[in-house]
Amino acid sequence: MKLNKKELDVAITLGMLSAIMTQDGRLEEVYRLTNEEWGIGGIVDTSYVFTWWAMEFMELHKDTDWESLYGDEVNIEWLSKKYKETWGGFQESWDICAEDFAQWKLENYSKEEFNRINCSTKEIEPLLKK
Repeated sequence: MKLNKKELDVAITLGMLSAIMTQDGRLEEVYRLTNEEWGIGGIVDTSYVFTWWAMEFMELHKDTDWESLYGDEVNIEWLSKKYKETWGGFQESWDICAEDFAQWKLENYSKEEFNRINCSTKEIEPLLKK
């Protein structure tokens, strides 16, 4: 398979975001909920959840100029409880924001979210929406 430069950049960014988002025990917790508590999916489904969240983050912030946000008061609806306590609010760093977004998604993770991502035939991957 050959990718053009733009497709490769997206694939690399998606991979980095997914990896960043799974840190700090989030992969294990999503797997525990999905597989052990709910019994509705395994590691592939869990990995796909993080890939989906990475796509959502990329789409939400496709036009964000991270450097321009430095030092500003930014009000974002998805700030996690954990990162509010740790950082006191929004952080301008792309990687910390990605972790915060994943933490917020985990704090709000449910069977419905799992089904929306992994089972819905009507849901379109965020990067394919027009």
